[in-house]
Amino acid sequence: MALVYQHPYLDGKGVKHYDKVKTYSDSGHQIIQTNTGRVYDEAIDVYPSSNEYAEIIPAESQETEGATDDATVN
Repeated sequence: MALVYQHPYLDGKGVKHYDKVKTYSDSGHQIIQTNTGRVYDEAIDVYPSSNEYAEIIPAESQETEGATDDATVN
């Protein structure tokens, strides 16, 4: 799980935009702009951008990632 930065930004028509950058989660999670708290599925900013983002990882994903089977058989 990581953030992906696509520069130049490639739009839906296949046009490259060297003045833009797209930020998204490689796992499909939402992202949060850390300085504003705004939540996005993906963000497209003017390049270079001073915005910073972090992935929002749902609690159930966090629980299953670190889970181990501690069951014992008697």
